[in-house]
Amino acid sequence: MFNQYQYKSQTVFYNGNVFDSLLEFRYVLMIEKTHAWLRQGFEMYYNLDKLTPGMKEDLLCYRPDLLIRNWQTGKAELIELKPAGFIDDHKKRKIRIPSSYIAEFQYDWTYHYMSDGHIQLSDDQQRKFYSVLRKHDSWQHKPCGRLLQNTSSLDDADYPQFVMSGLLPATVHPSVFVASHSCTSCSLLPATH
Repeated sequence: MFNQYQYKSQTVFYNGNVFDSLLEFRYVLMIEKTHAWLRQGFEMYYNLDKLTPGMKEDLLCYRPDLLIRNWQTGKAELIELKPAGFIDDHKKRKIRIPSSYIAEFQYDWTYHYMSDGHIQLSDDQQRKFYSVLRKHDSWQHKPCGRLLQNTSSLDDADYPQFVMSGLLPATVHPSVFVASHSCTSCSLLPATH
């Protein structure tokens, strides 16, 4: 049961995104140069067989933490991040939901549970982690209208399509990806680009 664990998450704002925990933030720091990623847009509804007509409260929704796709290999992974003590209990209850969803919609994704022990930051990533946390209290953000996790040469309409399906526009060659987001209309403190 979850009640046996004492765990308090901390919300983190980074590069225009809201992370529900330090664990999620650390994971994104680890993969942000090698993977495209999304935090929302892939809700998985279940319990449909128990749904009473007109009664939405019986409908349940599962939202994994991240969907990532490796820029080089194209491999996609649906990621659920939990502290090590949560994984066994949570995994037993939830593993069939994403597995069924992936099979139903024939996605090329794999599903993985990861804990803090799977996250290894480089020295630069660790410095960025602590820098963001130190400046966290003075965080200010004015949206620039872009998907801020999109640091590639893909436009904001093509980026989610690539993460979800691995498909690229015909005009884009896979070797063109460059981490180059430097939007001057963004006012992000701390500066992350």
